[in-house]
Amino acid sequence: MVYCLGASPFLPAFAPDICHFFLPNALFDKLIYLKTLHFPRSLLRLCVDPDLRRLRVLSFRALGAVCCVWEGILELEECGGMEILSDTLRDEEGATEEEKSEAAGLLAQVKEVSRL
Repeated sequence: MVYCLGASPFLPAFAPDICHFFLPNALFDKLIYLKTLHFPRSLLRLCVDPDLRRLRVLSFRALGAVCCVWEGILELEECGGMEILSDTLRDEEGATEEEKSEAAGLLAQVKEVSRL
């Protein structure tokens, strides 16, 4: 199911379910599999789509689960994810406090994992 969604234009419709499934079940083998599907890239697309703003917090949380391994972090960086997170923190008019909180947490997590 996830493989089809990874390349599908219907990913936004299923994003909340995917996020809720993988957050409590973030196992290493699933994370490696998600990396091969470019899951971080798909989640970042959700974060920047103004029509899907309601999914932004869930997407940041799911990225936190995926970015606890190097492969996820590398793809996050390759896709401009660090800039998206920084832009969210600087956005004083559009980003909610919850979005900023999730973005700050993800940046801190990525920085900590990168130092290991």
